[in-house]
Amino acid sequence: MEEMKTKLIILVFALFLLESCASLMPSRTSEFTSERVELGMKKEDFLLNFGNPYKQNFFYNDSGEYCEVLFYRETIMVGKAFSSEAIDMDSVFTFVEGELISQEQIEVLKCGDLGREGSVNPNYRKDVDLEDEE
Repeated sequence: MEEMKTKLIILVFALFLLESCASLMPSRTSEFTSERVELGMKKEDFLLNFGNPYKQNFFYNDSGEYCEVLFYRETIMVGKAFSSEAIDMDSVFTFVEGELISQEQIEVLKCGDLGREGSVNPNYRKDVDLEDEE
């Protein structure tokens, strides 16, 4: 009976440990792909749901409307279970006159990723050798 209790305690501890480690791992889905984000929502409601951005741009568009762009960064796991990798994503939200009009997600490239073929770096051109441009 005592041996059974010891095994049960070890099992409960192991499950607790696994659950704790899993909670430290990045999410497999973005916080911003949930149903909580809707085009047309007010900026105030958005901020109540997601908090303050890490970066913000603001300007007046050609029509004279006040525009704000909010940037939120998160780490997301991509790939299959045992071959997944963590990538940083920026979710970018554009508000015009305080109303959400667009959402975009952009992979944040690390230094070693810049210039690799297939990257999301818009300045990458595989047909240009940087040494030839000088």
